[in-house]
Amino acid sequence: PRQAYKDLLKKANEAYLKQDYIKQLSYLQQALKLEQNSSIYRSLYTAYKELKQYNEALVCYEEEIKTYEARVREWEIQRARETLKRHNATLND
Repeated sequence: PRQAYKDLLKKANEAYLKQDYIKQLSYLQQALKLEQNSSIYRSLYTAYKELKQYNEALVCYEEEIKTYEARVREWEIQRARETLKRHNATLND
């Protein structure tokens, strides 16, 4: 699935460079079914914006923010766990 996702993003980028935003959007929508992250929502935002579908663009922008914030929380939690493990190891020595 990861390689299929990457292939779809590559095709979407090629379509974008050709200013074929409908094709770009199609590839991005397929990629979204495989993986949801802030990058895909940002790309969808751009495609919808180019197509002047501003309501859809706004929805994707909001999803981008939500997924990014969720990822940041995961990073912060992981960092806190690693810090506590180091401190615990120091205390146990």
